[in-house]
Amino acid sequence: LHIKGHLDTMLALMGEGVIEVDQDQRILYANPAACRLLGVEDHRLFGKALPGFLPEPARVEEYLASVPCGTESSPPPMQIDQAHRALRMSFSTLVDQTNFCGSIVLLEDISAQVRRERSLLDLMEAIVQHAPVGLCLLDADGTILAANPAFSRILHLPESRAALGTRLGAYLEGTGLAAESLLPSSA
Repeated sequence: LHIKGHLDTMLALMGEGVIEVDQDQRILYANPAACRLLGVEDHRLFGKALPGFLPEPARVEEYLASVPCGTESSPPPMQIDQAHRALRMSFSTLVDQTNFCGSIVLLEDISAQVRRERSLLDLMEAIVQHAPVGLCLLDADGTILAANPAFSRILHLPESRAALGTRLGAYLEGTGLAAESLLPSSA
């Protein structure tokens, strides 16, 4: 009984949401952080299917069903984007002897991390778009994935956005330039 009290206190103080679901994904337990992250009061959760409280319930159901019953392995975490926050959901199956009996779901608010990553990507995009040097990103087949305006301007070619999705050789056709002349030489 003493250990249960300590466990209840720890779960209540956690910033991450902890949810126990049965084999049908019905909620058996949710700590206060889980209720806060889902935006509902605890009495509305119990006995209800977890996917119904999250965006894209079909995607969540597929994720929760992705581990075969009777195994203790877990899939990689899933990101859930809500209108006002981003959550990372991970879970572990609960096995009693050899019988699957449910899962423990962990919800983490990763909104700040996602905002930082988006800001960094926006900054990198702005730097690339305004760089005075021509930059072009190719896939392994030589297809242009990204190019900045300077790339086209320096080569006296149409706007770089028209190049996206075309092979570099085809983009340079008729210019007298060979794609190989723009690629680093291999030693």
